[in-house]
Amino acid sequence: MRQLNLFSQASRSIICLIVLSSLAITGCGGGESAVHTPTISINEPTTSSSYSTTQTSIRLGGVISIAGIVRVLNSSTGSTTDGYVIYDNQNHGSWFADVYGLGFGDNLITVTAYADGRTTSAKITITRPLRPAELIINGPNLSSAGTHWTCASSFGGSHEISLFEDGTGRSTSGSTTSEVAGTVADFTWSYSSSPDSIIITNCSNCSFQKISRIQGSLSERFFYGQIDTVGGAGNSTLDYFELTDSIL
Repeated sequence: MRQLNLFSQASRSIICLIVLSSLAITGCGGGESAVHTPTISINEPTTSSSYSTTQTSIRLGGVISIAGIVRVLNSSTGSTTDGYVIYDNQNHGSWFADVYGLGFGDNLITVTAYADGRTTSAKITITRPLRPAELIINGPNLSSAGTHWTCASSFGGSHEISLFEDGTGRSTSGSTTSEVAGTVADFTWSYSSSPDSIIITNCSNCSFQKISRIQGSLSERFFYGQIDTVGGAGNSTLDYFELTDSIL
């Protein structure tokens, strides 16, 4: 009987050793490889949860791991776009995506990384002002203004304009597409039916009769806008305006 007990104890010890060895092998990678969840963050243009711009497009970017696919959804407009993923020699990942067609107000953006059937998302709210034309005002009125805009894409780059918060402004005269700018004239202006558009009134010979699709701001020192110039001619492309530090 004593020999049987010794055999039983030895058997149990061997079984335990086999089990422990099996667990050790599994823990060292002998079992199935772990499935990792991807990570993604938004670092460009900001690490904050929101960002404001007057542009209709924006580049987003940041850090990523595991994943090789990034998709960007603007849930406010329903548009989607694919991003680009890059890994360096140390396997550090980055991504970027150009998002177009930003609407006025809040654009709720979700960026999703995909890897092995798993996903991870990051979110940011991109806001476009409801009235971007307000952001190109040169001052409260003529006496308080210290800047004006030069239309770099006008004929000879000579046509200029300034807009004041009180609904007045000043502009050169003549066609922006075919004439060197003439004398400076005063005008009044108002917002048109579109929040990114203004109409100039009370000045039939002013270079600018309407500026629409306004993108940019005084703080950025430039803006783009589509011009309807004197004589009824309009430009289908956006004209570029540079901020000039002087009174027109």
